Amino acid sequence: MRLVASVALRDRVLLAAMLGLPLTERPRPAWLGAGLFLVVGLAAGVAVGADPAPAPAPSDPKLDEAHESVAKAVAALKASQGKKGQADFEAHRKKAVDLLTRAQGEILKAKGE
Repeated sequence: MRLVASVALRDRVLLAAMLGLPLTERPRPAWLGAGLFLVVGLAAGVAVGADPAPAPAPSDPKLDEAHESVAKAVAALKASQGKKGQADFEAHRKKAVDLLTRAQGEILKAKGE
């Protein structure tokens, strides 16, 4: 990288000398400083204004009741045996347990836990 920069500088110096032009630094675009200032300012503003983790809301008794009911349903499904001759009972039981377990997770999310 250093070699490329020195070659570019040498070429600029030679070209300026051949054309009789003064050798000056290349001007930076005006928007570059403003854009950099905007990005840094925006990042600082977001960091300062960031809200800390919200305090947990008080638990809703209805959500507690729903969580307990779903837990009882999962326990009942796991203990159930099914009737003889029902080949697909086990698959349905497993799917019901899976769905109820997912429902428990959603209840916990709603409670903020």
